[in-house]
Amino acid sequence: MDPRFSANALTSCISRLLEVKQQQELLATEQKELNEQLRLAHLRGDLRQTLPAGKDGNGYQITPDLLLNRRQGRKQWSYSIDCKEIECQLKARQRYEQQSGLASYSLSAAFWEVRASKG
Repeated sequence: MDPRFSANALTSCISRLLEVKQQQELLATEQKELNEQLRLAHLRGDLRQTLPAGKDGNGYQITPDLLLNRRQGRKQWSYSIDCKEIECQLKARQRYEQQSGLASYSLSAAFWEVRASKG
């Protein structure tokens, strides 16, 4: 018997996966809050007053080896009503093909998901 696959080892593995998932969620929330704080500080001009500009004038020099750089956001496209109608037609056609069996699918690699039970 391989001790890595004992009941205790598997329970421990699953518990740790759940802990990691919860930590990731907390970190994602904290990252969002910190980015929002930096965004506000940038808009108010506080960063410019507090930190020296980066070497290329883009961003702020935190330490000699650490640069806070502001990157452009992602493009957020906005489409015409004609394009939205075509998209709705396409989605309706896709649903039809899925339900009728005309469409085919393949499964990607399996993965494990850990969920905390409610209650």
